[in-house]
Amino acid sequence: MFVYCLMLSLQKLEWRKKALEHIDWDSEKKKMIQTSLTKEYTSSDEESTILHEEAIPFRVRTQHQLTWESTELTQVKESLDSFYREKLLRCGQTLIPYIRNEIKSKRPPPVNGFNWAIKEGYSNQ
Repeated sequence: MFVYCLMLSLQKLEWRKKALEHIDWDSEKKKMIQTSLTKEYTSSDEESTILHEEAIPFRVRTQHQLTWESTELTQVKESLDSFYREKLLRCGQTLIPYIRNEIKSKRPPPVNGFNWAIKEGYSNQ
């Protein structure tokens, strides 16, 4: 049962930018990735409270998958999220768990998007 929903893509974008500053990647890769850390390349999320089987409230984030997102961009995002999550754990904090769902975002890729970020052979049809 969903109690409330809140769009969180900007918050997610900010932690990815922070992670990119500190992750151990070469400057060329960081520069390329920095260009994709925008709203247009970030999936929307909903934060919800669901009731667990024992009627215990449980907060989750549901991610709406971008159908046009390349494997490379997905892996970059997962690496940044993992890096940020590990840093939080070292400080005794955690992120709200994610649920990957079957809901696909209907948002098209950015106009004149970066080739590396868009799935090869993607058709908006």
